[in-house]
Amino acid sequence: MRKEYNMIFETALFFYTLTKLEDRIYRKSVLQSEEMFK
Repeated sequence: MRKEYNMIFETALFFYTLTKLEDRIYRKSVLQSEEMFK
């Protein structure tokens, strides 16, 4: 039971990190494109 819970937690953490990273990359590219169009 504990092992299963651990796996769920790790998967959730992985997806959380992934979305945070994507958000950061997305914001960075938005900022860069705004700079280009100025």
